[in-house]
Amino acid sequence: MARVLAVQSGGCTAVINNSLVGVIEEARAVGVEEIYGARFGVRGLLGADFMDLGRQDRAMLGLKARFDKPGMMQRMSISLVSETDGQEADLVGRAGMRAALDGASGVMVTLVRLPGDAYHCTTGLAPVEKIAN
Repeated sequence: MARVLAVQSGGCTAVINNSLVGVIEEARAVGVEEIYGARFGVRGLLGADFMDLGRQDRAMLGLKARFDKPGMMQRMSISLVSETDGQEADLVGRAGMRAALDGASGVMVTLVRLPGDAYHCTTGLAPVEKIAN
Protein backbone atom coordinates (compact mmCIF):
# COMPACT_ATOMS: atom_id res chain seq x y z
CA MET A 1 0.00 0.00 0.00
CA ALA A 2 1.44 3.37 -1.03
CA ARG A 3 1.18 6.29 1.38
CA VAL A 4 2.06 9.94 0.74
CA LEU A 5 2.86 12.76 3.14
CA ALA A 6 2.83 16.22 1.53
CA VAL A 7 4.75 18.97 3.34
CA GLN A 8 4.80 22.52 2.02
CA SER A 9 6.20 25.64 3.58
CA GLY A 10 6.01 29.31 2.80
CA GLY A 11 3.12 31.68 2.61
CA CYS A 12 -0.32 30.60 1.60
CA THR A 13 -0.50 31.46 -2.10
CA ALA A 14 -2.68 30.44 -5.01
CA VAL A 15 0.29 28.71 -6.65
CA ILE A 16 1.02 26.63 -3.54
CA ASN A 17 -2.67 25.71 -3.37
CA ASN A 18 -2.65 24.60 -7.03
CA SER A 19 0.50 22.51 -6.60
CA LEU A 20 -1.00 20.73 -3.58
CA VAL A 21 -4.15 19.94 -5.57
CA GLY A 22 -1.84 18.52 -8.27
CA VAL A 23 -0.13 16.30 -5.69
CA ILE A 24 -3.46 15.00 -4.37
CA GLU A 25 -4.99 14.43 -7.80
CA GLU A 26 -1.89 12.66 -9.16
CA ALA A 27 -1.69 10.45 -6.07
CA ARG A 28 -5.32 9.48 -6.56
CA ALA A 29 -4.76 8.88 -10.27
CA VAL A 30 -1.97 6.37 -9.64
CA GLY A 31 -3.83 4.56 -6.87
CA VAL A 32 -2.19 5.90 -3.71
CA GLU A 33 -4.46 4.80 -0.90
CA GLU A 34 -3.42 7.19 1.88
CA ILE A 35 -2.59 10.88 1.32
CA TYR A 36 -1.66 13.02 4.30
CA GLY A 37 -0.63 16.64 4.70
CA ALA A 38 1.49 18.15 7.47
CA ARG A 39 -0.40 21.02 9.10
CA PHE A 40 1.65 24.21 9.03
CA GLY A 41 4.41 22.68 6.88
CA VAL A 42 7.61 21.74 8.64
CA ARG A 43 6.12 22.50 12.07
CA GLY A 44 3.46 19.85 11.40
CA LEU A 45 6.08 17.39 10.18
CA LEU A 46 8.22 17.83 13.30
CA GLY A 47 5.19 17.67 15.59
CA ALA A 48 3.52 14.77 13.74
CA ASP A 49 0.44 16.95 13.13
CA PHE A 50 -1.10 15.49 9.99
CA MET A 51 -4.46 15.66 8.25
CA ASP A 52 -5.96 13.09 5.90
CA LEU A 53 -6.01 14.84 2.52
CA GLY A 54 -7.23 11.71 0.79
CA ARG A 55 -10.61 12.08 2.47
CA GLN A 56 -11.10 15.62 1.20
CA ASP A 57 -14.03 15.97 -1.15
CA ARG A 58 -12.94 16.81 -4.71
CA ALA A 59 -15.06 19.97 -4.60
CA MET A 60 -13.27 21.00 -1.40
CA LEU A 61 -9.91 20.88 -3.21
CA GLY A 62 -11.05 23.75 -5.39
CA LEU A 63 -11.26 26.10 -2.40
CA LYS A 64 -8.51 28.67 -2.10
CA ALA A 65 -6.98 29.66 1.23
CA ARG A 66 -6.66 33.30 2.24
CA PHE A 67 -3.68 34.96 3.83
CA ASP A 68 -3.20 38.74 4.04
CA LYS A 69 0.20 40.36 4.15
CA PRO A 70 0.97 43.75 2.63
CA GLY A 71 2.61 43.42 -0.77
CA MET A 72 1.44 39.83 -1.20
CA MET A 73 -2.00 40.42 -2.69
CA GLN A 74 -0.86 39.77 -6.26
CA ARG A 75 0.74 36.47 -5.23
CA MET A 76 -2.14 35.04 -3.24
CA SER A 77 -5.30 35.99 -5.07
CA ILE A 78 -6.49 33.22 -7.34
CA SER A 79 -8.23 35.85 -9.42
CA LEU A 80 -4.82 37.37 -10.25
CA VAL A 81 -3.01 34.12 -11.06
CA SER A 82 -2.37 33.75 -14.75
CA GLU A 83 -3.68 30.66 -16.48
CA THR A 84 -0.06 29.67 -17.21
CA ASP A 85 0.99 29.98 -13.53
CA GLY A 86 -1.98 27.88 -12.42
CA GLN A 87 -1.28 25.19 -15.02
CA GLU A 88 2.42 25.10 -14.17
CA ALA A 89 1.70 24.82 -10.43
CA ASP A 90 -0.54 21.83 -11.09
CA LEU A 91 2.11 20.34 -13.41
CA VAL A 92 4.79 20.72 -10.72
CA GLY A 93 2.59 19.11 -8.06
CA ARG A 94 1.87 16.13 -10.29
CA ALA A 95 5.53 15.75 -11.30
CA GLY A 96 6.61 15.88 -7.66
CA MET A 97 4.12 13.18 -6.77
CA ARG A 98 5.34 10.93 -9.61
CA ALA A 99 8.99 11.51 -8.66
CA ALA A 100 8.30 10.64 -5.02
CA LEU A 101 6.44 7.47 -5.99
CA ASP A 102 9.37 6.53 -8.23
CA GLY A 103 11.68 6.81 -5.21
CA ALA A 104 13.35 10.11 -6.07
CA SER A 105 14.96 11.85 -3.10
CA GLY A 106 17.02 14.98 -2.64
CA VAL A 107 15.58 16.63 -5.75
CA MET A 108 13.22 19.47 -6.58
CA VAL A 109 10.87 19.71 -9.54
CA THR A 110 11.93 22.31 -12.10
CA LEU A 111 10.19 23.84 -15.09
CA VAL A 112 12.16 23.37 -18.29
CA ARG A 113 11.33 25.65 -21.21
CA LEU A 114 10.93 23.84 -24.50
CA PRO A 115 12.53 25.25 -27.66
CA GLY A 116 10.52 27.47 -29.97
CA ASP A 117 9.07 30.95 -30.17
CA ALA A 118 5.87 30.05 -28.29
CA TYR A 119 6.24 29.40 -24.57
CA HIS A 120 5.85 25.75 -23.57
CA CYS A 121 7.50 23.85 -20.76
CA THR A 122 7.85 20.45 -19.21
CA THR A 123 9.19 19.38 -15.84
CA GLY A 124 12.59 18.16 -14.78
CA LEU A 125 14.35 17.27 -11.53
CA ALA A 126 17.36 19.03 -10.05
CA PRO A 127 19.44 18.20 -6.96
CA VAL A 128 18.30 20.20 -3.93
CA GLU A 129 21.89 21.26 -3.17
CA LYS A 130 22.04 23.04 -6.54
CA ILE A 131 18.88 25.06 -5.74
CA ALA A 132 18.57 25.51 -1.98
CA ASN A 133 22.14 26.22 -1.07
